[in-house]
Parts: sequence; C-alpha cells; structure tokens
Amino acid sequence: MYLGYAYQIIDDLLDFTGDEGKTGKPVGADLINGNLTLPMIYLLNNPLYGPWAREMLQDKLTPQGLHKIIQALISSEALDEAFSAARRCVETALSYLEKIPACSSKTFLKDTAYQVLYRTH
Repeated sequence: MYLGYAYQIIDDLLDFTGDEGKTGKPVGADLINGNLTLPMIYLLNNPLYGPWAREMLQDKLTPQGLHKIIQALISSEALDEAFSAARRCVETALSYLEKIPACSSKTFLKDTAYQVLYRTH
C-alpha cells in the first residue's frame, strides 16, 4: 500500500518535472485536466503562494500560467515536500519488509521500492 502511495506521489511530481518524451504525457497534464495532486495541494496550502495559486487556477491555465505555477512549486518547496512524503512512504514500506526473513523476494521488493522513488518515467 505505502509503495503504491509513493508511486503515485512520484507520478504527481513527474507531471511537473518529467521529460514529456519519457513520461509520455505533456508537462502539467494533470493540472490542465483539473486534477489536484499532492504538490499542488502543498502549494495551495502555502501561506505565501496559496492565495496567488488559487487565483491562477480560477481561469483557464495558459502555457505561461503553467510555467509560473511550476516556478512557484519550486520556490515554495512544494515539490520537495511531496518528494519527502514519497520517501516517508517508501521508508514505511521498507519497515514492513524488515519483519520478514531474508530471501530473494525481499531483496527484489527493496530494490523496487528505491526504483519507485527515483524513477524518471
């Protein structure tokens, strides 16, 4: 379950930071389609950037507006906060793995957990 959460959070991050050629979708596609993801939730809850971001989302999002939102996600550290949340999910998943004896499946699952966290597509 926690690994799935981490996977989704990283997917949300890649929506803003990923390479369209690798992710297979345009940058900002989730936001353009009206999907609020964890990075945007952090931005909207930021006391400095939140009011501005809410105003930006009132109108149809232009390419320039999307660029400004991405810059705000970086400046507000919302992207870093979301990555930290994904890392905590992976750490929780790994803590459950520690309860089972060493075996090749356990090694595979540990490797997979780290791959989820550092994937680029």
